[in-house]
Amino acid sequence: MKHTDRRPSLAMVSSEPLTERRADWVTVPRNSTIVITKSMHILISPIRETPDNHISRILLNVGESQYPGWRNGGIFHSRGRMQKQLMDKRGRQEISSPSLSSSAFTVGSTVRATITIPDRTVLCCTIMEPFLFSGMDDGTIHVWNMDDSVLSEVLRTGRRPVLAMLTISEAGILISATSASTVTAYRMTSDRRFEASFVVCCEGKGDVMSLARVGTKIFAGSSDAKVRCVIEDIFSVETSSSHEREPSIDTSSDRSSSFADIPRVYDAHDFPSRGAEATHYGFVFAMTSCLEGRYLCTGSGDGLLRVWDMVSEECVQTRDDHAGAILALAAYEVVQGVMLFSGSRDCSVKVWVWDGENGFICKRTLRKHKDEVVFLTRFGDKLVSGSADGHVCVWCTQSLALLCQYRDNTLKAGAVSLNSKLLFTSSDEGTIYVRDILLTERDLGRRDSLSRTSTGEYGFNQIESISDAAEQGYDDVAPNEISPGHVVSKDAIQCGLCVNPTTSAELLVSEVHEELDETETLVPGVTNEMILAPPMSPVTGCDKTREELLSTILTEKESAASSSKSSLEERGKFLDPSYSRDRAGNEGILSSQSIERRLIQDTLARFLSFPTVSGTEEHWEDCWQGARYIGTFLEGLGASVKYFSTTPGKNPSSDSSGKMQISRQSTLAGSNPIVLAKFASSNPSAKTVTFYGHYDVMPVDSTHWRTDPWTLTAIDGYYYGRGATDNKGPIIAMIFAIKKLLEESAEGLKSNFVFILQGEGETSNAGFKECVKSHLHWFENTSLVLTSNSYWLGEEKPCITYGFRGLIELNVSVTGASRNLHSGVDGGAIFEPMTDLVAVLGTMTSASGGVRIPGFFDDVRPPTAAEKKLLQDTDFTVEEYRSGTGVSRFTSDNATEILESRWTNPSISITSIETSNASGFYSVVPRKAEAKISIRFVPDQNPSKIENAVAAHLQSEIEKRRSPNAVEVECVNKGDWWLGDPSCRQFQIAERAVRAVWGIKPVYVREGGSMPLFSYLVKTLQAPLVQIPLGQSSDGAHLPNERIRSINLFRGKEVLQRIVRDFAETSK
Repeated sequence: MKHTDRRPSLAMVSSEPLTERRADWVTVPRNSTIVITKSMHILISPIRETPDNHISRILLNVGESQYPGWRNGGIFHSRGRMQKQLMDKRGRQEISSPSLSSSAFTVGSTVRATITIPDRTVLCCTIMEPFLFSGMDDGTIHVWNMDDSVLSEVLRTGRRPVLAMLTISEAGILISATSASTVTAYRMTSDRRFEASFVVCCEGKGDVMSLARVGTKIFAGSSDAKVRCVIEDIFSVETSSSHEREPSIDTSSDRSSSFADIPRVYDAHDFPSRGAEATHYGFVFAMTSCLEGRYLCTGSGDGLLRVWDMVSEECVQTRDDHAGAILALAAYEVVQGVMLFSGSRDCSVKVWVWDGENGFICKRTLRKHKDEVVFLTRFGDKLVSGSADGHVCVWCTQSLALLCQYRDNTLKAGAVSLNSKLLFTSSDEGTIYVRDILLTERDLGRRDSLSRTSTGEYGFNQIESISDAAEQGYDDVAPNEISPGHVVSKDAIQCGLCVNPTTSAELLVSEVHEELDETETLVPGVTNEMILAPPMSPVTGCDKTREELLSTILTEKESAASSSKSSLEERGKFLDPSYSRDRAGNEGILSSQSIERRLIQDTLARFLSFPTVSGTEEHWEDCWQGARYIGTFLEGLGASVKYFSTTPGKNPSSDSSGKMQISRQSTLAGSNPIVLAKFASSNPSAKTVTFYGHYDVMPVDSTHWRTDPWTLTAIDGYYYGRGATDNKGPIIAMIFAIKKLLEESAEGLKSNFVFILQGEGETSNAGFKECVKSHLHWFENTSLVLTSNSYWLGEEKPCITYGFRGLIELNVSVTGASRNLHSGVDGGAIFEPMTDLVAVLGTMTSASGGVRIPGFFDDVRPPTAAEKKLLQDTDFTVEEYRSGTGVSRFTSDNATEILESRWTNPSISITSIETSNASGFYSVVPRKAEAKISIRFVPDQNPSKIENAVAAHLQSEIEKRRSPNAVEVECVNKGDWWLGDPSCRQFQIAERAVRAVWGIKPVYVREGGSMPLFSYLVKTLQAPLVQIPLGQSSDGAHLPNERIRSINLFRGKEVLQRIVRDFAETSK
């Protein structure tokens, strides 16, 4: 048997276990009644009549006439005894506002990112900043680093589903519970990984459904209707204990070998400890502590909410207000009082208020869900609730107003990151959706006033005003939506109101405050419309997530565990880099890094939405719009911007408002604008750094894409979309690097910085050289040229590129008769052009793949000893190369020799053959055959000399055949090689920057491809060029499903930022 849901879907009653696994069964105490309802409420009650026997009332609540069952997915139509007016102990009536259709103001289900786990189901989630833990149905826990959007590691708890998890952030402890009746504690190590510390075995006690921490104790709720204290002091448990014993469960079949090797297993004891037969009458699905650990609240499948005094271990209150099992609990404690929220299978969320000696009083019932409420969590002063049908609601805990709603297909579990302001929800398909949930008190507007006293403070004793509002149907009134053009103030950004403009228009439902200054924008000088992107695509997929070791290594050892609050808090700060507080001590302030990364994602999404395909008239205007977008963005940051085009009449003009106007007349290829932008330093003698990039992209065939190529889609830590890695992602990274440097200093940049971004980089580079020549004064005093237009050699190690080969593209044609001939009529009597072409081309290489053209290897600069050392230090392997290419055998089996063939030696390739037999008829002998040849040459070769050598060789070979056919060699394109000096100051600055960000030494590589403009820039600007690849080798530039890993984009921005800053500081 295997859990695919925390809720029961199957019940079997037998006299003895029918399966090999004892943990699959729950022992029913003697003299007990078992009740299984049609809607799968499973109740266990002792057969006796005592004043505390609630079984009759429980059956009345959860009976089939009152509740149609969770599989029906609809709200119950008759509430039975709950239909009557319930009176609390103070005599006030509970008001349940009428349920409205969720479509009343349900907003779009915009998703910032998607995490896919193929063939798995996520049963529970929890957060320990900056980690997200997802408990799976296969017994694993996936640990995700939210800062870097990568899978950090996979923990194995056994082979049984993980049903509940609990984190203690201040101590770096994770606790998990499984259907194998085990509770496992993990501790964070000094390298920020998690190791299993000990296991608590509750054999024969049923599935562990819930966990709760009360002080230093850990409690577990099980499917046998009991609560147990599984750990007495989580902070002082050492490697030995009086409870030590050997595990009696079947570790060989249920746990991996590494997990079974954990040496200590501890027993648990029932709670309360003094003779109670059961804590509840059904599965204990939810628990939480309140009033600073004085009380433990438990919710069960029997529909009862019970409050336990932790000192006396007595049940001090039992409430049966729900008409179904309680599946989730959340507490909210502030100075003014304590609130408790309970979510149930009756599709409602009840709000309880602590009233001293009267206990918890139900003050409100929230009815916006139409299916079982399976998820509750508090987020600051917000409450997030989620139901099984995928409906998520965000409530204000003070006014109980519904702030916004989200919709997925289904929902299994959820969690909210307080520091990152992110909502995570899991579905049946093993998919976790990530959304922004950036709501603050400013969102509430007039609604907050409903729960304020006359002094302007929140008062729990005055909470009657909430019920008054409900009586008027207030909670079902739809608040105003923020329009897509809504301007968010900088103050709102700092407090976490809306740092993601992409989703602010789609997700955030709020009043627009008139006091907001509409001139303030997300990026100073840049209108919000420039950043607002199309919605992130909520695409699911099966792309395998890659495991990556966390690069951040803590320099100190973990401090010893301590139960004192102060020491634990300090330890939490040490272990958790995302730990943050504001000046008032409030946790959860959104970090500047999180704000920046979301702006980067949103800006890239907008930039990528322009289909800037070069070389076609169809996308000419899109290219202009893309150029205008990036130019206006740079101008908003303070740059002087100019657009350059080689086609007359295509330079932009401005209207009276200063906005660029674009002509719609037809254009010739090569007219896409070049964007020039300069940030001038206040120092007249400052050096200049020039960054080159191209904003145009390759065409797409949408049928081979798993996502919309023009919509940025985040899946498993990767951003998918055309141009994500080539070259729009690196351009955005460079822009935000400059933006950060501008923010760091009130005096501006310490060096001049120039962007030159062209729109013909994927085609002819038309107009580029003319632009540089006519604007040399823009590049005056350039001492470093930065580029980011290639990829890593592999997947894990960052690279620095210091060389490219040159390029020669030739058309070789052989021409014979004046027209096509017939193979049946003329075959055998003529010298056929196609035969001659194939024959002479075959003489260019030997059987072993070596080039046989005389003079082809002349003037090749041999690699130095230092270069050979760099080749040997790469992480290149023949096996990975063979796997990636699908080639069975190479010209050499030595890794270094293969790299030399690809990088440091010239090569010649026949890339295509065409004939005048365009229709491809078998009987037609073509009069002309033509081949395309690509030659890569290296330092210090002369391209003209190589071209002549190839032409002479082909002419000589056709003459040997005594053929009358004419051979012609035409050069259609030519570009020079480039080779940098890794030992120069600029490269050393780049190496230090990569080391600082990634924590490892970069790999120096030479590329086999060609970048002719690199050599041109080096020679023209008289400055060294450094190429910093951002993407991985698997990014798939020019291919379907092009992507870039988010951590590469963000860390690439940090690398570029460090290079520019360190270069300016060392150039004084």
